[in-house]
Amino acid sequence: MNQTPRKIPEIGLYRPVWAEFNRLIEYVREISPVGGRGINVNRKANGTTFTADIPRASAGASVQQYRLVSIENDFYSCKKWTGTAETGDEIYIARPFEHMVSNWNGQSIVYSSDGDAFTATYTYTSATKRTKTIAGVAEIQVLTPYFKSANQLIFAIELSGKITSGPSYTPLTDPNDAPITLIDLNRDGRAWTKY
Repeated sequence: MNQTPRKIPEIGLYRPVWAEFNRLIEYVREISPVGGRGINVNRKANGTTFTADIPRASAGASVQQYRLVSIENDFYSCKKWTGTAETGDEIYIARPFEHMVSNWNGQSIVYSSDGDAFTATYTYTSATKRTKTIAGVAEIQVLTPYFKSANQLIFAIELSGKITSGPSYTPLTDPNDAPITLIDLNRDGRAWTKY
């Protein structure tokens, strides 16, 4: 179905049925995905697809692959990977926003969901393990899928703007105090899950 059904006049013997049908139509309209700037929605009988027009980070920018050397609180230390070998010096790649320790450690974040509001606090024990506490109930969380101890690839792209971290949006720098301009695309879909 490419279009939402039209409303039916609520008259006659079946008025209660038509009223319920019209409420259903309104609900379908509310939950139907819509396009926006850079997002195209294509509805067909077998489903809906989304396409995004993503602007390039800079002229000639491309995704590069790197081999993970170590995991720091807000960035990864990596080596460029040719597909068969590591090359060059260590390169520093910003971790995704949700994975940066300084964005969450010691923070109390207020959330709202389905009309309920709650506060969660975060305490990190390592760069990949933390405790999330809501209303006194603590849950240990880890980033999954886990990082492999060898041959872990990170796919990153260079940004033209600053990458910041922490509640004060401090520009992210490497151990040599140089700005970090590469960011992990999180190709493996890592997310915080219960340990």
